[in-house]
Amino acid sequence: MAALTDDRSLDQVNAGVASMVHAGVAASVTLYQGAFAAPLTASGYLTNGGGVASTNPVMGVASARADNSSGSNGDISCNLAQGVFRRANSSGAALTQAHFGKPCYAEDNQTVRNAGGATYPLAGVFLGLDQDGYALVLVSAAINYLLDQGDLETALASILDSEGAAMIGIEDDGSFTSKADVEEALQEIYQDLLSAKHTIDIPLDGSWYEIDGTALAAFADGASTTPGLALDNSEGAGVRWNNHATPDPICKQIPIPYDLDDSANVTLEVICWKSGNTGADATTFDVGVFNNIVGALHDADADYGGTSAAITGDAAAKTIQASALTLLAANLPDPDAAHAGITVTLQPTDGTIDTDDVTVASLRLTYTRKLRTS
Repeated sequence: MAALTDDRSLDQVNAGVASMVHAGVAASVTLYQGAFAAPLTASGYLTNGGGVASTNPVMGVASARADNSSGSNGDISCNLAQGVFRRANSSGAALTQAHFGKPCYAEDNQTVRNAGGATYPLAGVFLGLDQDGYALVLVSAAINYLLDQGDLETALASILDSEGAAMIGIEDDGSFTSKADVEEALQEIYQDLLSAKHTIDIPLDGSWYEIDGTALAAFADGASTTPGLALDNSEGAGVRWNNHATPDPICKQIPIPYDLDDSANVTLEVICWKSGNTGADATTFDVGVFNNIVGALHDADADYGGTSAAITGDAAAKTIQASALTLLAANLPDPDAAHAGITVTLQPTDGTIDTDDVTVASLRLTYTRKLRTS
């Protein structure tokens, strides 16, 4: 159908949205009653939608003739009706049932088509054909503006700047926190969740005991295999072993954190110091590790500990050092199991403290967190 050259019936089927919007008409433009109206790109004043210079979306249908053919921008205004309108279907790009619910475009100021283009602005949402083959078009200034911004479904899910979550305000700078600060903080949190190692420090204190059940007493200097609680030089607390070829082990039960990722290895470090700097006393530690899980036998699992790395024997006396041992993921208990824990036994390896006493201040478990989804 050709563009309007005179007024026509609005053919409004239903309003359904705000019934009218109001805007100024562009210079030298006549809007006939019933014509699609769209704002000019440069000025925002109304012109005919379709077949003319404006590619902005249709904002409504002229409710009455607005003749500004001899006027300047905004000399007169036009009320634009909103709602569902009956409009001619294009002969060259006809709308069919397959286009139901999709955007349609103004071929001229009273005809709609199934595709846009340089002079075919968005007209509204196609709601099917009536019994005479006319297209029913929902025209709404608000809906058309949003549809004209692009593929909303893609944009709302986008991670691009100014799209997706940014549309709800993260993009905007606040008076207290800038968007750059928010983005940096979110990246830091996410990176921490994905990669940060987490630690559990287990002090060597009175909760440890000898493997025969004897509670640890105060350390007694001498030719004894028995370790004891000590405060070395009034500043370093821990469990101290005498320089003996076969020191006694101690033990403790340690819970497994719920967020431990049992698909990644765990590092156990023994934090310690020696009373001297004898190079031959490059101390290592024999560590026994046994899983204890509710519902299983307490002796069901084999020892998967081992001997830790040697500390530096000739480091200055009282130098704090760490001796590490890797606990393989394949042996770790399932943190989702009820009350999962491990029993740990610890002693300096025989023959590695022949001259110097050694004090252990704590054990440190370093593990990878599991990102929980439920």
